[in-house]
Amino acid sequence: MRQWLAPIAGGLVAAGLGFWLVLNWVPGFLMDKALGRLTSFGPGYNQVFHGPITDETSRRVVRPSPDILYSVCAYDLTESNVELSVPWPSDGSYASVSFYDANTNNFEVVSDRQQEQLGNIDGDEAETSIVLFHMRSTATPVTIAALRDGRDMQIASPTSTGLALYRRVLMGDTPIEQVDQERRAFSCNAIATNS
Repeated sequence: MRQWLAPIAGGLVAAGLGFWLVLNWVPGFLMDKALGRLTSFGPGYNQVFHGPITDETSRRVVRPSPDILYSVCAYDLTESNVELSVPWPSDGSYASVSFYDANTNNFEVVSDRQQEQLGNIDGDEAETSIVLFHMRSTATPVTIAALRDGRDMQIASPTSTGLALYRRVLMGDTPIEQVDQERRAFSCNAIATNS
């Protein structure tokens, strides 16, 4: 029986190490690759890349949805906060922005339906201003006065880098050119932190 104790203990240690690697290292590795790829062909950190309109030849993913337009911001909060301007559909269709940290965790989603329920969307203004900051930053994210000056929300990112993914669904008879133009109002810019 004792001859089996060492191999069993070694197997348990290897299984535990493998489990730890899958949970802690692989997601960060995959997000690093995604951020590197995005910033290599896109505009870089804290700027928006508007994905092309999907058609029958699109194969960036195995089965892309032709009913959704995507824009993405790879953010880096190391030196500054980031302000996102999120446009909401004028035709009543659905749009959202999802936030992913450096470990691929989806830590926040903001949609036009949620903003309507909160009363943040009226007939004239169909956008939300979001300030994204690193939750471990020593700088004050944004003052209350700055929030009242047009910035509607603050969101804390658990990591200093990640992705903000904007999705705009095509519905009804709205021409795709109009939907694409509205979607391109999604912006992502570094802003100064308050000391």
